[in-house]
Amino acid sequence: MCVRLIRPGNLAQATASHLPTLQKLASEVVPALREAGSRRAGPQKDWREPMTLLDHVVLQVDDLNAIGDWYDQVVSLAGGTRVFDTPTLIGYALPGQPAQLFFSLATDPGGRQTHLALRVEDETTVRRGHELATALGGEILHEPRLWPEYGPDYYAVFIRDPAGNNLELKCQASTARPS
Repeated sequence: MCVRLIRPGNLAQATASHLPTLQKLASEVVPALREAGSRRAGPQKDWREPMTLLDHVVLQVDDLNAIGDWYDQVVSLAGGTRVFDTPTLIGYALPGQPAQLFFSLATDPGGRQTHLALRVEDETTVRRGHELATALGGEILHEPRLWPEYGPDYYAVFIRDPAGNNLELKCQASTARPS
């Protein structure tokens, strides 16, 4: 296809002389652009399905009671409720779903470490994440292992990311326990 620059004074003449070409272009390109715009990368999913990459987030706060009172009301707007409640940590979930939003008492005055947990396929992937972080010079907060205090098959590694956040890679452990 050849594209010519059209000077402003010649726009009407150029438009008339190139109308068949513009119509053909529009008939081919516009539907393709509409189709491309309606497609997303990867398979189409119902937005109401539970997230599969993000497992949970923990945000630190100074006043857990005040934030709890506030989020009890806000989360209820989305149909969720407080499902986890300890003196240092509260968590929210939608009905029938695991808790995904947590608030904990701040552990670093003047800072707000965010805890981001990503769900991965298996223990091998958790260990590969540990190896990658180590190779990149990352700080390992907790080595890969089972965390029975979180669940009987909860397997995870905790890593400090370059921004200082606590990144967790977790999976549901298989029946063959890792060594």
